[in-house]
Amino acid sequence: MNYSAALVMKRSCAQLNYEYRLWQKKLQKGSPTEVHKPFDVDFVPEPTTQQAEGNRWAIKMSRSPFIEMSRAYQNEYHQIFIYYAIDEIREFNKTLYFIEHKSTHQVEGKIQHWYFEYAILQVAFYYALHTFGRGPYRTAKFYQNNGNREYILDAVGNHKFVLDLGGTFYNIVLKDPKMILNFFLKKIICSRHFENSRWFDDQYKHKEWQLLKSAITFRKWNYPKGFNDVPRT
Repeated sequence: MNYSAALVMKRSCAQLNYEYRLWQKKLQKGSPTEVHKPFDVDFVPEPTTQQAEGNRWAIKMSRSPFIEMSRAYQNEYHQIFIYYAIDEIREFNKTLYFIEHKSTHQVEGKIQHWYFEYAILQVAFYYALHTFGRGPYRTAKFYQNNGNREYILDAVGNHKFVLDLGGTFYNIVLKDPKMILNFFLKKIICSRHFENSRWFDDQYKHKEWQLLKSAITFRKWNYPKGFNDVPRT
């Protein structure tokens, strides 16, 4: 089955189980739209209303043409395909920067801890998928459908994963990418059984940061001169 990395993070395991059962019913009815080829990057789903708002912010903040670049991770044993789209991949000084752009989610002028932690964890998950994924990045179909051209980019060589949180940049490094990946694989696998999905939520829901933060390091990043000054081409 194909999964959106963003939704795997946002949905509870019980919600994923509900969607999995709906998917199974559609397969039983022979719905052709529910069967996708492995690594079909066109599958990356149309964004939700909330995601679309975030995408507009990300596009506004991007400086390179490589926007909404998608790729897949495959686990053949469990027949899991996880698709994800990077807000922006920017080439600068012979390094590829994988950037997630987030607007600040503030209450009384302060960024909420849960939002900051979620944003860090999202970048970490994408970084883990990148580490164990394969193939080039391609412009997501939903972005092409808005009249944008397709780009194909081989993600080889020097790279960094960066969170842009309202103009403040953080460099993300994974000490244990396998730990990050395995957690979300476990969530998907548990979501395929009703009782297991409830057990997973009882054990881990709203505890993801505490469980995974030991695998992640991050710090504020002062980007090099010229990095954020080039207008988008």
